[in-house]
Amino acid sequence: MRLPNAPLAEVIFELRWKVEGVPGTPPGFPFGNDPGYPIFARIFSEKATKQGFPIKESARPGEVAPIAYMTRERFKRAADKPFPVLQIGPGVFACNASTEYEWPLFKALIAEGLELVFDSYPITEVTRHDLIGCELRYLDVFDQSLLGHLDFLKFFTENTNGYRLDLPFLADELLHGETSGQLNIEKGVAFDKETRFHFEVGTGESPSAKGLVAWSKVTKNSDSMKLDEAKKEKIGALLSWAESAHDVTHKFFHGFVAQNLMEKFKTVK
Repeated sequence: MRLPNAPLAEVIFELRWKVEGVPGTPPGFPFGNDPGYPIFARIFSEKATKQGFPIKESARPGEVAPIAYMTRERFKRAADKPFPVLQIGPGVFACNASTEYEWPLFKALIAEGLELVFDSYPITEVTRHDLIGCELRYLDVFDQSLLGHLDFLKFFTENTNGYRLDLPFLADELLHGETSGQLNIEKGVAFDKETRFHFEVGTGESPSAKGLVAWSKVTKNSDSMKLDEAKKEKIGALLSWAESAHDVTHKFFHGFVAQNLMEKFKTVK
């Protein structure tokens, strides 16, 4: 069920594949060579247009050299609608949704995008397509209208389920104003040993508002994701992973946010 006043700003699914290092650059340098990308980008663009994503835009205008795992081109349904969007770059595919998000619809978007990726990438001895990771991440912005404040410690005390950061000195009369801060946690997940859950929350700003900004991410990193070569089975395995990742983020979010705040998400503005 979609919450009409939810703090969700954006949800992203990302798939990554191995790229080659550029000769003569230091280790870890961001430029990477994806030999199949020029053909992949052309075919993906043609197929995306037929699938109802005819608006093509540059994600990085003026970029001189392609940067590995950074999207370069995005595809939208309409020029005046920024979401949903499909994105591609050297070694990466991503799909994004925003306030219109509902999990069944987003999962269908992931499936549609994966179909385009595997139908578009050329597989030869030179242009291999070795998958090395995927990620599901959510960006939530808890702003003034939701919280009634922007205090980092007060957020944990009043708006979460039993989470307290008790630092008495910060209430001392020598100090003044709202507290800002940042918290990061990371933990493995039960459904896959190569997958980890990350949660980060802190004082910050989104393009639309100032608030408490939270990232919930489930990430799989692997030297080589061992998936069936057949497209149908490969997509099925990735969708199964995405479903499990969604279960983790969904359960965390509903356990983390206090009921008084959750009720506000159900209110139509």
